[in-house]
Amino acid sequence: MELDHENTVDEIIESAATFWSKDMGAYVVRKGKKVLRGSTALKDAGVREDDTLELIPDPEGG
Repeated sequence: MELDHENTVDEIIESAATFWSKDMGAYVVRKGKKVLRGSTALKDAGVREDDTLELIPDPEGG
């Protein structure tokens, strides 16, 4: 998935959930061991160009 540093975590979750017809409230984005949430822009979350992000089920329940 191509992302822009201005994209927010919520936008990423919404886009991926829509693509796979899933409930966006049930997922979070993880970078390594850190869970990224909410309206944080990727640049503010410290995400770099070659980082791998994972869409995972919300460990706290969504």
